[in-house]
Amino acid sequence: MTDKQQSNNQASKSTLSNQDGCVMDKNLFISHPLFDQWPDGLMVINDEGVIFAVNEKTKELLGYVSEELEGHSVHSVLCGQAADYQHKEECCHFININQQLPINHIIDAWFIQKNGIYLHVDVKNVVHLFESVLFCETDNSANGSANKDINNNANYSVLSFQDCSTRRYSEKELQRLALFAELNPSPIIEFNEQALIYFSNPAMVALIADLGFDDKGLPCALPDNIQTLISKCLSSGMTLNNIEVESNGRWFLWNFHPVLERSLVQGYGMDITWRKEAEEELFTEKERFLVTLDSIDDAVVTVDTNECVTYLNPKAVELTGWQSVEAIGRPFKQIVNLFNADARASVDNFIQSSMVKNHSFRQSGSLLLAHRDGYVISVKQAASPMCDRFNNVIGAVIALHDITDAKKMEQSLSYQATHDALTHLINRKEFESRLQQSIERSRVDKILHALLYMDLDNFKIINDTCGHSAGDQLLRQITKILEEKLRRGDVLARLGGDEFSAILEGCPVERATIIAKDICNEIQNYNFVWEAQSFNVGVSIGLVPIDEDCSDVNQLLSLADSSCYAAKDMGRNRVHVYQDDDADVMRKKGEMQWISRINKALQEDRFVLYFQLIKPINCEETGLHFEVLIRMKDEHGNLIPPGAFLPAAEHYDLIKILDHWVVRTAFTWLNEHPELAEKISLCSINLSGNSIGDEHFMHHLVEQFRNCHFPAKKICFEVTETAAISNLNVASVFIDTIKELGCSFSLDDFGSGMSSFGYLKQLNIDYLKIDGLFVKDIVIDPVDAAMVKSINEVGQIMGLKTIAEYVENDDILEVIKEIGVDFVQGYGISRPRPLDEIAQILQEQVK
Repeated sequence: MTDKQQSNNQASKSTLSNQDGCVMDKNLFISHPLFDQWPDGLMVINDEGVIFAVNEKTKELLGYVSEELEGHSVHSVLCGQAADYQHKEECCHFININQQLPINHIIDAWFIQKNGIYLHVDVKNVVHLFESVLFCETDNSANGSANKDINNNANYSVLSFQDCSTRRYSEKELQRLALFAELNPSPIIEFNEQALIYFSNPAMVALIADLGFDDKGLPCALPDNIQTLISKCLSSGMTLNNIEVESNGRWFLWNFHPVLERSLVQGYGMDITWRKEAEEELFTEKERFLVTLDSIDDAVVTVDTNECVTYLNPKAVELTGWQSVEAIGRPFKQIVNLFNADARASVDNFIQSSMVKNHSFRQSGSLLLAHRDGYVISVKQAASPMCDRFNNVIGAVIALHDITDAKKMEQSLSYQATHDALTHLINRKEFESRLQQSIERSRVDKILHALLYMDLDNFKIINDTCGHSAGDQLLRQITKILEEKLRRGDVLARLGGDEFSAILEGCPVERATIIAKDICNEIQNYNFVWEAQSFNVGVSIGLVPIDEDCSDVNQLLSLADSSCYAAKDMGRNRVHVYQDDDADVMRKKGEMQWISRINKALQEDRFVLYFQLIKPINCEETGLHFEVLIRMKDEHGNLIPPGAFLPAAEHYDLIKILDHWVVRTAFTWLNEHPELAEKISLCSINLSGNSIGDEHFMHHLVEQFRNCHFPAKKICFEVTETAAISNLNVASVFIDTIKELGCSFSLDDFGSGMSSFGYLKQLNIDYLKIDGLFVKDIVIDPVDAAMVKSINEVGQIMGLKTIAEYVENDDILEVIKEIGVDFVQGYGISRPRPLDEIAQILQEQVK
């Protein structure tokens, strides 16, 4: 054997020794057919990471040819530095491979393909190759290849790698799916075909821990028939969805999916407690809404955007006559037939307006709703748009309020507001409106009308004798008489109490006078019978023409009222026709004007008290004796004498109010001036006949005496002879009652008739005031002197103190002294002065 043959033989015997002690010749390894046919990529590299040889799979996977890889560093070619996630050279596994990558150790790496795309690979160092012979580059005729110089005793490693992109992706997907199951907040469970738990995620474990197991050993959150469901799922191969389960107040929704290749069933749960609670709340709200709609007294109809009915509540069914089943889907106008009372006026389409403008509308006036059966109802309409959660209009709600009863009530109230409840005639307010219309027609058409103002005579007698029921019956019967006597078209009204008025349309004064007199005769001849008692009444009528010169209703009624009272003053049961120069009417009108002035003066506190001294001349008296007098101030502060306003106050029953004021004011003044009250012997206060017969006034006096701080004996009340004698019994009771409090009484204006002497015995009085009409002419008229003397003698015989009024001068005073009268009063003694000047009078008396 030559040296060369020996060398080749040694080369052929080069060995590969791995960790298991296997030895392989490097050249044989590389030249072996399996090297190129190996399904994985193979690279032979030295310790420095330089590629010595690659197989075909390597070139296929990486896209390089042999020359582009062999002789180059693995790190520089395949582990490019451009990638941020690639390792640095000093950390590369393929440098000093025996230390970095032990035999059979697999690493996860990325190789850069020739096209620049990264390839995910698993790399393993499979074997070390050892070479102890230095090969020289020779011409090898056997394989026709040139050998490269190899350093003697060089070490090589064989790297095996394969494309693991798909596997790694699958592993990542499996990890992701596993993580999805692990982190999923919804319970996931897996069963085998025996219904044994094969897998459960943490959410399911927590649910089991929370709710526990049932008596079958299965989680309480699962359906009771889970075994049946698993069998059905596996046998049918179909997913079973939307199975609801309730457990301990919590609700779950389960879907079961078969995994046939593994004979498993996967269960996916969802906690739907919140949804169930929301459904329950929604159901409750819906029920409340429907119950409300069913209960309210308004008809409610909903429509879609095409104005077709989608809902009717029971009230809507009642008002329209359409059942819900019939109405739903039909046009609104067909179901709800609305129209105006005025057929010429159209009904506004509030539904369309509300949906177009997305705004609510309410009908200001009323409409008529035609029921399906043909009758009509009065309603009010309101429409509001319905919107979804995105504020898109999806329809409208129409509410119809039945105002039929309200309309009837309105008509009834309107009738009551314009008519008298007792006689059913129009009342004063409506009559004044009709009178204004007559005035305007007279002005425009130049037509003459007539106004009658009628007041019943002696009506109060029937009321006082038989009661108000009898009075009401009489008024109803008088109404019938008036209606029969007036013409068709005339306007008749009851103004109040026993007062009536009528407008005679297009009636001259002459004709109106005949009608008015006919009414007087008819009522006078009418015999009213009540409980076996028979009464006759009359009527006084004031007649005022209505012509084009009339302009004011109040003035016209005032003239008519004054004319009526003028008729009463002339004897009653007669007609007084007003004329422009009518003095009687003017007087009455003046009196009525005083009424408003008196009331206004009371409101504005324009009444004041004066006093006039009463002087003793034939008797002894210590202290100041005076009479309290009332005065009224006008708007400018000027005094108005009592003769101007007291007659009107007496005639229209305001005198009691003035009596109240005088008594209250006088007592208050005395209470506030105790030092002056002590020096007063007697304060005389006038009372009217109306107050004497008033029980309330008597109580008022008693209350005043209870609150006074001075002796009651310092007060003397004066009543006129006429008032006392005309109501003798009442006056006697009043005087006796008040005198029990300690005060005294005086009879004023005595002497108008000798017959009054007979009544003096029945009146418990202390003073007798002789009528001033006899006193003022006593010096020149012997008859008046005799009258005064006679009255004084009778009074003194009866133990009464006498007072002479109207003592205007010294001559009269001398005659009165000679006659023997006890006291005198008049301008000759003292003029009336304000009550606050009493202190000055007392000082003058001291001087």
